Amino acid sequence: DSFSQFQYLSDWTQAFALLVKNFTSNFCIIFGTVGYLHVSAEVLQKLSLKRQLLHITLINLLITPLMSLVAKTIMFMMLEDPQLFQGILIEIVTNTFLAVLVTALLAYYFATQHHAITATQHRYQQKLLEQNAQLKSRITPHFFFNMLNTVQCLIETEPQRASDIIANVSKLYRLSFNKPREVPLTDEIALCEQYLSIEKYRFADRLQVTWELPDEDTLYDMVITSLTLQMLIEKMITSVVELTNKTITIHIVIGWENSLVNINLITTLPETIYRKLSGEDTQLTQKLSEMLSFAPQQDNLQRHFGNTARITYHIAAIAIMPAPATAINALVIKVRYALIDVG
Repeated sequence: DSFSQFQYLSDWTQAFALLVKNFTSNFCIIFGTVGYLHVSAEVLQKLSLKRQLLHITLINLLITPLMSLVAKTIMFMMLEDPQLFQGILIEIVTNTFLAVLVTALLAYYFATQHHAITATQHRYQQKLLEQNAQLKSRITPHFFFNMLNTVQCLIETEPQRASDIIANVSKLYRLSFNKPREVPLTDEIALCEQYLSIEKYRFADRLQVTWELPDEDTLYDMVITSLTLQMLIEKMITSVVELTNKTITIHIVIGWENSLVNINLITTLPETIYRKLSGEDTQLTQKLSEMLSFAPQQDNLQRHFGNTARITYHIAAIAIMPAPATAINALVIKVRYALIDVG
C-alpha cells in the first residue's frame, strides 16, 4: 500500500536502497534486452516488421523475469538483505507487464514511422518511374540521330534549310524537357508542323499529312497537354512509315463537341502490313502494342483533364473521303478528354 511505502521511504538509508534496487533492476532488464537485440540484429533484419515485433515481445517475456532475478541477486550481494527476495514473484510480473507495455508502445511508434517512411519511399519510387516514363515519352533519340543525318546531307547543299531544321529541333527539345502542361492546341499543331517539316525531308513523298480542323474561333479556345499530339504523330511514323516503302497518309481530325475533345489520327496501312496485323501473328501484335503504348501521354491528359481522358487505338477498314466513300485499311488512334467551354 502507498501510505506504508511512504513511511518506508522516510528512512533515507532505505530510500537509497530502494533507488539502487530499482535502478539495478531496470538496468539489468534494459541491458539484457538491448544485448540480445544487438546479438540477433542480423537475424531480425531478415524478418518482416510484424514478425520482428512478435519476436521481441516473446523475448521480453523471457528476458525480463531472468534479468529481474539477476538484479535481485546483485542487490543481495551488495546489501546482504534477505528481505529483497520477498514479493519477488509480484515484482517479476510487474516488470514483465511494464516491459511488454513499453515494447508495445515503442512498437506502435516504430510501426507508424516505418509505414510513413515506406509510403514516402513508394511515392518517391513512383515519381522516379513517372519521370522515367516521361523521359521515354519525349522526342526519341532515334529521331535525333535521323535529324543529324538529315542536317549532314543539307549543310553543304542547302545551308539555310539545315539551319531551319536545327532551329526547329532546338525548339522541340527545349519544350520536351519542360514539365508537361496545358498549352493552346494551336501551339501544339504548330509544333507538330515543325516536327513534320523535319521528317518530310527524310521521307519526301512517302509521308503525307492532312488536317481536318474546327473553325478558328473554336480551335483558338482549345487546349491540350504539351507534346501529346506530337508524340502520337511520331509513334505513327516509327510504327508504320519507317516499316514500308509505300506512301503513308496520316489524316488528323480534331473536333470539340458537348465539352468533349475528339482527336483521331488515321494512318493508312499498306496491304502487307494490314494483313500481318489483322492475322494471328501474336509476336507482331505484341510488338505493335509495345510500340503503341500511350500510358505516359494518357497519364498527362488525366492529370490535367480528369480520369475520363483516354488514348486508344484499333485497326480497321474505314472511309475518310466523304464522296466517293473509298474504304482504306488504317491504324486509328483516338484521343478523348473533357474540356469545358468557358467562353
